[in-house]
Amino acid sequence: MSTQQPVYMGIGQHTYSETEHSRFDLIFPTVYNFLGMDLVIPSGSRDRALHVPQQPRIFSASAAEIELRIEIHQSSFDFESASIIYQKHTSCRMTDVLITESQFQLPDGLQVYRKTWAPTTPPVAKLIHFHGFSDHMNNTYDLFPSLARRGIFCTGIDQRGWGRSAQNKGDRGNTGPTAAILADMAAFIEAQFEVPPDVPVFVMGHSMGGGLVATLASTPKYQELVSRLRGIMLEAPFIGLDPTQKPSIITVFLGRLAGMLLPRFQLVQPMKVETIVRDPVVQKALKDDPLNHTTGTLEMFAAMLDRAADLTSGKLVLNDGIKSVYVAHGTADQVTSYDASKHWFDTQTGKVADREFKSYEGWSHLLHADLPENRQVFADDIAEWILARV
Repeated sequence: MSTQQPVYMGIGQHTYSETEHSRFDLIFPTVYNFLGMDLVIPSGSRDRALHVPQQPRIFSASAAEIELRIEIHQSSFDFESASIIYQKHTSCRMTDVLITESQFQLPDGLQVYRKTWAPTTPPVAKLIHFHGFSDHMNNTYDLFPSLARRGIFCTGIDQRGWGRSAQNKGDRGNTGPTAAILADMAAFIEAQFEVPPDVPVFVMGHSMGGGLVATLASTPKYQELVSRLRGIMLEAPFIGLDPTQKPSIITVFLGRLAGMLLPRFQLVQPMKVETIVRDPVVQKALKDDPLNHTTGTLEMFAAMLDRAADLTSGKLVLNDGIKSVYVAHGTADQVTSYDASKHWFDTQTGKVADREFKSYEGWSHLLHADLPENRQVFADDIAEWILARV
């Protein structure tokens, strides 16, 4: 990438001005060429500490710009972070991973945010990811760069109602009914088969996304599609809620009744981040993330509970033709039920010759962002399972 004159954007209460820019020594170009670009960041004098994450996080993109948020810790100045805008680019490159942000058009014409991590060598497999409730594709930490470094092309969308695909407050959690969500997923999966190279395709889902992948794989309408997949992978899938999270029967009944009358009525469902992940740094990131809006429509909540009930009861039966199944769940998950996942695996995947249930002892709900020392373990487990099947 050629170096562009940066535009500094204030975060929080601090706003940068041209005068303030001149007070910083600009590293131009910087040494952060592991991204394949010249980053320009404000830097104080040599005795002031400057901390840049190993991988600056892409927060937003359009055809004209990419925004990277760099965390800065500098005691002498009253700011915590800054954003850097790179004009005229929609992708950035690490030395071994190409990261691209774009839009994907759903069957009804809605444009949703898409992110891709591609190896710089020809990929040996493709992994399609579907995120969970109130989550998004930029909240996966180092999982997909790690997989891409091992030759696995990784891609996913912020599904309708979530992340950067929710353009205004009225869009938040407005996913539509399950049939519409499955149609969105199928369209995105089908599109990956149509794009070279012709390599094995795997589909992975986390939490609500895992329940959706299991639902797609159990819906007769999509039998032919899922039979072309090399495997499905469920990370802490929402097949059942942890007992501490289950709503009462009365709450469910009243919610369904209200949902029939006002399906798009929005509710905020606060989440205790301490129950989601063990790492305090990730807990804070979840609290501070403006895209983690924890908002859903009554229709969305009812559909999510219905899918879990149908998977648990056996009303939804895994389609024939599934080549392989991998389920990963932490035993200390306080959001989705470990036991429900194991029950589904035991009762539904018996006809699948290639199947594995992986228990992570003491791990939390967000397996890919559990304690720092565990993240590479999880990424390696995912990579090795995929690579053994290509």
